[in-house]
This record gives sequence, structure tokens and C-alpha cells, in this order.
Amino acid sequence: MTERLYPFPQNFNVYYRKTAPILERYLNKFVGNPEISKDIAQDTFEKAFRKKTTFREEAEFTTWLYAIAKNGAIDYLRKEQHRKNKTIEAIDRISSITPEDEAIGRETETKFHYFTTNHKNQEAIEILLLNMQGYSETEIAENRGKPLEVIKSRKHRIKKELTLYLL
Repeated sequence: MTERLYPFPQNFNVYYRKTAPILERYLNKFVGNPEISKDIAQDTFEKAFRKKTTFREEAEFTTWLYAIAKNGAIDYLRKEQHRKNKTIEAIDRISSITPEDEAIGRETETKFHYFTTNHKNQEAIEILLLNMQGYSETEIAENRGKPLEVIKSRKHRIKKELTLYLL
């Protein structure tokens, strides 16, 4: 009769060292990359350890562990597919740019640079540029020590002016 790993392996470190290479080979069949497989296996063991109280006694520990690993591999593959799709979309967008689009882009860039460099309200320009770099209005307000509504108002006005200038 085989030893049942119930409710949870007593010496988890020993179990990890013994089982991790086998689990990595199993995962590599899904992801096709030994390094990624190793990462997913490690994540699997960490998740199993964190969630050990959810382990059901009617299941074998190994079955539960492999289910966690398989789900981890599926999650990885979904993320990878999403990333590849985004890359393909970007390549398609770049491929569809015509010389006329490039000329318009350069002209718009030149006008944008002139507008932001020579505008009388440089604080509003800085707010707009920070927001374009990914800073939230709240972060800008906190950094500047200004009320959020002031930041929103200045950004709105400068965007409106810029849009009219670029047309």
C-alpha cells in the first residue's frame, strides 16, 4: 500500500526537493521552456503551502498539487498569448502607416513641441506632460501641493487649447 500524503506532507522542504524536478518536467510539456517551468513549479509549491488549509482530505496531495501547477501553466499561456496578440496588433498598426501619415505625424510633433515650449502657462503644460507620462491627476496634485480640482481644471483647459492649436 502506498503512503498517503494526508493531510499535508509533514516535511514540506523534503517533499519539495524530491517532487519539484518531476513537476518542472510536467510543466515543461505545457510551456516548452525549462526556466518558465521552474518558475511556475516554485509558484505552485508556494501557493500549495499558503493554501494548505483548503486541501481536501479525500484527494491525494499530488493530484491537488498537479491541478495547481496545471492552472498556473494555463494562466501563463493565456498571458503569453495576450502579450503576443498585443505585439501583433502593434506591428499591424506600424505596418499600416503611410508616408503621408508619417509627414502628418512629424508636423503634429513639431507643432506640439512649439506649443509646449512657448505657451505662457508652463505650469499647465507641465501638468499635461506629467499626465501624458502616466501620472494620475491625484499624484500631480499631491506633488504640486494643489487641490485636485485645480489640476483637473488646468489640464482640461490646456488640452482644449492644444487640440484647437493642432487642428
